[in-house]
Amino acid sequence: MATAYTYGSQVWGSVALNSQPIVIDNTNSTFSFDVDSVHYEIAIPFGTYKTDRDHFTSELIEPINNQLILASAPVFVRLGGVHIDNHINVLVIEHNDKTASHTIDNFGGTALNVIFGTVQFAFPPRTI
Repeated sequence: MATAYTYGSQVWGSVALNSQPIVIDNTNSTFSFDVDSVHYEIAIPFGTYKTDRDHFTSELIEPINNQLILASAPVFVRLGGVHIDNHINVLVIEHNDKTASHTIDNFGGTALNVIFGTVQFAFPPRTI
C-alpha cells in the first residue's frame, strides 16, 4: 500500500536554486509575503548557499525556516522539484494548516528575484 502525503496550501517559486550558489548579502537579504492578508518579512542570514539537485538538498531551507519561526509565520519552506524544459529545484512555501485553504501572496523584498521569483504553481491543501 502506498503512503499518502498531506500538504497545506502551497506556492512554488520560479527561480532555479540549483543553477549556481546563491550569495545573500546586505543587498539582497529580505524576503516578504502575505498570508491571509497578514504581512511577514524575514531577513535571510548572509552567506553562500548551495542547492544540490542530484541529492535534493538546499542549504537555504533551514535558515529561511528558522527566520519564519522567529517571525511567527504560519508557513514553512521546502525544496520543490520542477521539470519543464529541464529539472530545477525551487523554493516552495507551504502553510502549516493542512486542511483549510490559505492565501499566500504579495511577494517582495530584496531577495525575491534571487530565491523565489514569481509564482509558478499554487495549490490548495491536498493529499497525494
